[in-house]
Parts: sequence; C-alpha cells; structure tokens
Amino acid sequence: MRLRGLAFALIGVCSPATAEPGEQIRRLDWLIGDWQFDDQQVNGPYRETGTRSCRYALDQRYIRCESEGNSHNGKRREYVFYFGYNERDQRFEMIGMTSSFPLQNLVKLELSEDNHTIELQGYFFTGEGLRPDNWSTIRYNGSDHYLWAIRSGQPDPETGAHPVTFEDRVTRVVR
Repeated sequence: MRLRGLAFALIGVCSPATAEPGEQIRRLDWLIGDWQFDDQQVNGPYRETGTRSCRYALDQRYIRCESEGNSHNGKRREYVFYFGYNERDQRFEMIGMTSSFPLQNLVKLELSEDNHTIELQGYFFTGEGLRPDNWSTIRYNGSDHYLWAIRSGQPDPETGAHPVTFEDRVTRVVR
C-alpha cells in the first residue's frame, strides 16, 4: 500500500507541467450561456425545439451543455455534451449522451483559427470498439447564433461528402 502511494506521489512530482486548467477550453467560451434551439431534419418531418444551457464544469476544464427539447410529436428528450481539451493528445473532444439513445457519442473536434468553426467526427462506443457514425460542422456567427449541421448516411459517390441530415439552429437567450 505504501509503495502504491509513493508511486502516485512520484508520478505527480515528475509529470511535466501542463497548461493551466481551462486554458485551451476557453477557446470555446462563446458556448457559455443560455440558448434556444430548433433542430430540423433536412429531408423529413422530425423537428425538435428546446433550450440549451452551457457552463464551465469540473474545475473549468470542460464545458457542460445540457439540453431539453420536445419533438414535433410531443416526445421530450434530454441530452448533455461535455466539451474538453485532451492535453495528452493535444486535441479537443466531446462526449454526448442522450435520454433517447443508449450509446455514448465520442467526438473528435477540430477548431478553426478564429475558433468560430468546429469540425466534428462522431463515434459510438460499442462492444466492438469505436464505430464511426456522423460528421458535423458548427459555425458560430460571433455574437448570438450558431448552426450545427449534422451529416450522416452514405457518402455521395462523386464527392465523397456525407449529406446534411439535420440542421440545429441555435440562438442565444438574452436576459
């Protein structure tokens, strides 16, 4: 038992210094606040409207976004996203969980230089490992709106691009 405690102490002392808590995640601070969303299926009837609240979490190393929405057929859904920065791999990541679907969505993020465009590659964590599932782009207008375009399904044979299947239009709530 003493040896285990010593090993943890040595790892803590000998580990290289990392960025201050939250230093990288602050590149996404525009997410912080209260939002209303309108999530519409591009070629179908599904529509969901609701609210999203994003706050710093876990010693300000993550941004937690909690959403509640109601679909066009009256079903209520809750979901949560944790946006974070993986210091070891030096990349942004997100985990998403929803009340209406049993799998966790693990997502790699790439930010633009101005931090206003995020490219996302989503994977589901299954018994067989990680399975690619969807791709999306978030574009923030710099003040009060962002569009989350979600792509899934079979890629176009000519371009290789996956079609946009949902558009999540999100507007900041001013209080």
